[in-house]
Amino acid sequence: MTLRVKVGEAPEVDEQTRQREQPQESGRKLGISIERLTPDLVERYQLPRGTQGVVITEVVPGSAADDAGLAVGDVILQVDGQRVNNVDEVHRIVSGHKSGDTVIFIVRTKTDDGFVTRRVRVEVP
Repeated sequence: MTLRVKVGEAPEVDEQTRQREQPQESGRKLGISIERLTPDLVERYQLPRGTQGVVITEVVPGSAADDAGLAVGDVILQVDGQRVNNVDEVHRIVSGHKSGDTVIFIVRTKTDDGFVTRRVRVEVP
C-alpha cells in the first residue's frame, strides 16, 4: 500500500485509526506492553487453563509499572475497579488519566506457591 502526500498537506486520519494509535500511547506512558490472553499465552506463562484477561508481555525497566512491581506474566483482571477482557478496555481506562494520577490494577501474579491476586498502584508519569 502506498500513501501519497503533497508537501504541506497532512494525510487524513480516520477515527478508527486514531483509536488504534491512542491506546499504544497510554501503555508506553506506564511502561508496559500488554496482549489479550490466548491459549498460547496461557501456556507460555503457565497460567491456569481458562484464565481470561490481559497479560503483561513487557515491563520497561525503571518505568512507573516497574517501580510499582508489575511484572511480565502478570494477568490484569481489573483497572480502577473495572473488569477488563481486552487491550482496548485497559487502554481506554488508562488513557483517561493525566500525569500524577494513580491507576489501580488488580493482577494475578505467579509465585512459587501458585498464583496470588494483588492490588498494584501505578502513578502516571
